[in-house]
Amino acid sequence: MPPDSPADDSGSMPGELIPVGLIDLHSSMNPQARHIARVARALSEPARVRLLRELARRGSMLCSEVQQFLGLAQPTVSHHIKVLLDAGLLCSQREGRYLRIWLNGEGIQQFCRALSEFVPMTS
Repeated sequence: MPPDSPADDSGSMPGELIPVGLIDLHSSMNPQARHIARVARALSEPARVRLLRELARRGSMLCSEVQQFLGLAQPTVSHHIKVLLDAGLLCSQREGRYLRIWLNGEGIQQFCRALSEFVPMTS
C-alpha cells in the first residue's frame, strides 16, 4: 500500500483482508447481522460443513463417531462441535459419558430466514 493510504479502525489498510476472528461481532451490528455473521463463521470451516452433511445423512452421531469420521483429534472435534452448537446449527444430549449431536432444523431455518431478510433476492 502507498504510505499515504489511511488505515481503518481495525488497523488494516484499505483492501487488506481481515481474519474473521478479528471482526467485532458486537459493537455496531444489529442482532440479526450478528447471528448471520456467527453462523457464517461457523460454516467457514470445511470440516464443519462436512460434519453437517454427514449429520443430515445419518440423523445423529456420537462425538466419538464424529472424531472417526473427520479423522481429527478429540479436542479439535470438541471445538468444532461447540462452534456449531453456539451458532444454533446443532442440538446435543448427554448419553452417559457420551454426547449425541444432531442438526437443529429450527436453527438452520432461522438462519435461512434471517439471511433472506437481510439480503433479499431480487429478480
